[in-house]
Amino acid sequence: MKKEKTFKNQLSRKKVIKVVKDVQAMCDMQIPYYAYGDNEAGCKMALRLNEIEIELSKWLSELTEEEKSLNVTGNFYTKISKEEFLNKVKLLISYDNDEGKLSEDVFPYEMSARIGQDLSKIEFDRENCTYFNSKEPFGKYPFIGHKELSRGLHTFWMQIGGDWEYPVCFIFYWGDGELRAYIPEDGNAYNKKEKCAYGSDSLNEIDYEIVESEIDENKMINDILKHIKKK
Repeated sequence: MKKEKTFKNQLSRKKVIKVVKDVQAMCDMQIPYYAYGDNEAGCKMALRLNEIEIELSKWLSELTEEEKSLNVTGNFYTKISKEEFLNKVKLLISYDNDEGKLSEDVFPYEMSARIGQDLSKIEFDRENCTYFNSKEPFGKYPFIGHKELSRGLHTFWMQIGGDWEYPVCFIFYWGDGELRAYIPEDGNAYNKKEKCAYGSDSLNEIDYEIVESEIDENKMINDILKHIKKK
């Protein structure tokens, strides 16, 4: 289990922006270099902190603008052939783009900012995840893999979660020139109130009978069709 990577990737973009702002504020509280007089080490430290503050300001501006752009785009799907869609999904979740090898060490820990944003709405661990060639779904979910829900809306169904969690179901779809992800609420098995996977919530243990009674394929499909519209 890759706890270090898991922790790193569970940091939300808003938390990263907050940390950058906090560090920037600390740099801003520095003693100016001229106050150190003949203390060469102190002068160098103050000048370097000033450089770091400038770099952080640029980075913060870029992060803020990217966060705004991520929040503007809605859930729309655009036309793509089944073959092209599956090739793009396979490239993401089956192979390392640089070395052409199986990418269990890359996905789901590394993914685009857009997909990360789409999946950040629900808290879950990324320890276990279905892949392109997986044969069986996790838990009591009805299926994994490709499913065309309406004309042109190609989806690829996945499940993900830690050993201690009940897996959460999500889909990939093609939205405005890039792969997007969506976690249906209706028919999916996770704690809707706490916005996290069962097992990582405040409950003491997973009641499998109750949890699995929430799984409903038709409800998930209707949820997807309700929230993802053709552009």
